[in-house]
Amino acid sequence: MCAELYGREYALFEGVGGDAPLAGQVAHLRQLLDSATPAKRKAVLQHLTRCLQPVLEKALLHPPMTHRLIRELLEAAPGSVVADTVDTLAATGGSVLKMVHTHDGAAAACMALAYGSPRDRKRLVKGMKGYVWQMAENEWGNAVVATALSVVDDTSLTGKAVVGDIKGLAESPAPRRRVHTSKLEDYLAHRHARRVLLQLLAPDSGRYLPPATMEMLRPPRRTVLEAANKGAAGGDSDEEAEEGAQQGQQRKKKQQQGKKKQGQHEEGEEEAGDGHQQQQQENGGGEGEGQPQEMVERVLGESKKDPAARRAELLGAGPDGLGALLARAVAARAGELLRGQALRRLILASTEEGPGGDGARAFVRALWGGALRGRCQHWAGGHADKVLAALVVCGERDVAAEASEELRPLVEGDLDSWVTKHGGSGPPGAEGGGAAAAVAAKRKAGAAGRKPAAKEGGGSAAAPANGAAAKGSGKAEQQPAAKKARRKKG
Repeated sequence: MCAELYGREYALFEGVGGDAPLAGQVAHLRQLLDSATPAKRKAVLQHLTRCLQPVLEKALLHPPMTHRLIRELLEAAPGSVVADTVDTLAATGGSVLKMVHTHDGAAAACMALAYGSPRDRKRLVKGMKGYVWQMAENEWGNAVVATALSVVDDTSLTGKAVVGDIKGLAESPAPRRRVHTSKLEDYLAHRHARRVLLQLLAPDSGRYLPPATMEMLRPPRRTVLEAANKGAAGGDSDEEAEEGAQQGQQRKKKQQQGKKKQGQHEEGEEEAGDGHQQQQQENGGGEGEGQPQEMVERVLGESKKDPAARRAELLGAGPDGLGALLARAVAARAGELLRGQALRRLILASTEEGPGGDGARAFVRALWGGALRGRCQHWAGGHADKVLAALVVCGERDVAAEASEELRPLVEGDLDSWVTKHGGSGPPGAEGGGAAAAVAAKRKAGAAGRKPAAKEGGGSAAAPANGAAAKGSGKAEQQPAAKKARRKKG
């Protein structure tokens, strides 16, 4: 059914003839475009765009087939078509939420956020307000929330619409108590929702995100050619872009009102047309007419803010910031989280370079200071040993030193051996590290224990073995004779 929207011939004949390489077996748009001529490729994209235009304008985004077609169009179309499609899709606002529950729909929503202008992103993020939890707990919707936090430069907007919903702060209903409860505990417990928080702390880490989600979070780079003066205007901030959009709408309304007046006064129609053209020239529409304009390449959805600075603003500062609330929520659920693998992996990520490692190191400091310092004796000796061992080899030196000092009297034997046994990197110079190093050490110890016994016994060791074998054979021969004697007596 999707192939029927690629062109008239696919709706009637399922292809372009018996000799066509894809006749009757077109599965995806990319499959068709790879083997088509440039003229055919252009015709297919134009036909698909015409078919999807009324669907996008009326926000008919429920059918999963629509999700797939929009995703294929955004992946295969040139940059100019992608920009127009994203603008039309963003104009629907909250209707985009109808798409995020499917793989194709979530991928299309991620591309809309990644390729959209500041104005497009603002409309999309506003539509997400109040539905962030429903998106985060979905298998595919969590990628859309993570993309919004990763690409939108207006952190005040995302802080209110997205981060505010993640915090979920509410006063306690008990009288005379202003205790705040947080929805963060639900995010920590849910296997899909926690990916949003992990993307903030350790972005683009394959330890926490499956490959399909990683591909959605980082769509390929797309560009569009446009006039140099237009490209300069397109790089404004969110407020300037919104103001420019409002001015453009007011200009369109004035033009429409002028056209209506022209229709009412037929006698002065030509003069009004001349005045309208003169007004366009004064506004800059006629400048440079007849002269070749300089065309520049613009990257769709290019963000100007540093990713580390954006994440720091989203995590916030002070006791009411997302980072502080997250540290307290982790401390409250430490017993449960210490038995999982995600916390250990996040601690080990602090040894990496780049923004992901910086965020993981900040989290390690908050975790150690808020939940584990002075309390290791309560967790040592159980499932939390792997997390404690990861702290000893983490990338934050002060935390690693304090954890080593506190754990040394609590573990049996050497601390380095204990760390290696529980999945840490082990002492410097250990081959393989982690569990592999522990297994190798056990094998070497076993081999070393067997070889000296064989050497010390030498030739004398064979004699006892032969004697034992002889005694065993004599007993085996005496057993049948004893049985015969008992039978005769009976």
